[in-house]
Amino acid sequence: MSDYDFGFEPSDVPVVKKVQTALNGLGLGPLTVDGMHGPMTGAAIKKFQAQKGLSATGTIDDATLTALGIPPIGRPIAPSANPGKEGDLATALAAVDVKAEATKGAVAAAAAKGKLAGFFAKVKAALHL
Repeated sequence: MSDYDFGFEPSDVPVVKKVQTALNGLGLGPLTVDGMHGPMTGAAIKKFQAQKGLSATGTIDDATLTALGIPPIGRPIAPSANPGKEGDLATALAAVDVKAEATKGAVAAAAAKGKLAGFFAKVKAALHL
């Protein structure tokens, strides 16, 4: 696990995305290809594992990856203990992008009206620059 509690290991995201894509291709979805190993992904993995005669745990292991045609990684990826709702990561990132664009627009409008000089003076004073 990383130093931050994402509920998943960030390096697992590309592997989980490959698994989600493969499961969707096999008709075991529809899954949001977001790299989050949540309940829907876990259920699809269990179904696939059962179909292939593997232990139906919902955990992404080397046997499951191999059966999906994905190179093994040498360690299991268990379902997230706190995944939220599948699709949340993509939704959250989209919301951040929208807020960033709105902020850029507000800053540009304020700059055009000459209203930022006082703001930056306060920032400089607060930072003792």
